[in-house]
Amino acid sequence: MFIYVGCAGGGTSSMLCQRIVKAIQQDENLTAIFTDVGNAFRKQREYGNDYDLVFAYGGIGAIRSYNAFDFGRLFDVVFVAPQVRFLTPTVKDLLREFTTVVRDIPMKIFGMMDGPRAFADLLDELITLDDERAYQSATMTATKASDKDIEILVVGGDSQSSYFQQCFAEWETGELPYSTENFSLERLYQFETTADVGLRLLFASSAQLKEEELPKVARRIDGVWVMPQSQLGFQEKIGGFREYQIPVFQPEAREVFSMQGASKQQDFLLEVLQHAEYTREISVARYEEPPRKERKTFLGIFSWE
Repeated sequence: MFIYVGCAGGGTSSMLCQRIVKAIQQDENLTAIFTDVGNAFRKQREYGNDYDLVFAYGGIGAIRSYNAFDFGRLFDVVFVAPQVRFLTPTVKDLLREFTTVVRDIPMKIFGMMDGPRAFADLLDELITLDDERAYQSATMTATKASDKDIEILVVGGDSQSSYFQQCFAEWETGELPYSTENFSLERLYQFETTADVGLRLLFASSAQLKEEELPKVARRIDGVWVMPQSQLGFQEKIGGFREYQIPVFQPEAREVFSMQGASKQQDFLLEVLQHAEYTREISVARYEEPPRKERKTFLGIFSWE
């Protein structure tokens, strides 16, 4: 079980995690470790295999719309410290599509900082929460396409250009509802509309897409449309999107200038639709987790990595 303990900045939550884990280590039936949240994400596979309870500490504000997928996929429980309890509704809303249980840390557990007593109280709490999460797991699923529209990242394009205006006219003729907007990571994940939108285009410059943000973009984006003027300097990132098995469309300059290539656009949109329908969002994670280090043994007694 992965447990995230969030406070204002991570300091007091790290102290609590340390003392609880120290108490757990006295119990021969359980194994536990505590670490910062960044390390928990990097080593989630080995921690999950080696320990019964993994406590990660950090600021509760670290949970944002664009990384809710990370937290929702990894953590079984998110505990919110008393001093930031006013953020509990926000955290619950961010993780509403996942089976993660969000709870306020009982004041008694957080305040006494007594490892053994806190462990005893927390163990009862975790058993209850584990039962609750098991129920949620049976009723909730997370897929990449079932709960949202088709989203395409347009790199180096202008929604007001003749090229795209012609595309929009054809879509309107075919009664395809669409929307256009400028790209930002926050906007990508926070999209709410009362209108029926089937296709959402987010226009970005190649400089906007930072290498470290590529996984977050890839989890949400269904296709990438790269205009000719951005293709040369964007090849490395195109390779990154293709590693995530995301369709990439690169129209030639002559097709853009002559406003031709409608059949290629349609083929791309069909490929994107097919990809979104059959790709589960959770499958993206397998491209990001580093392989677990092989443990070496000597005489079956000593082991090391």
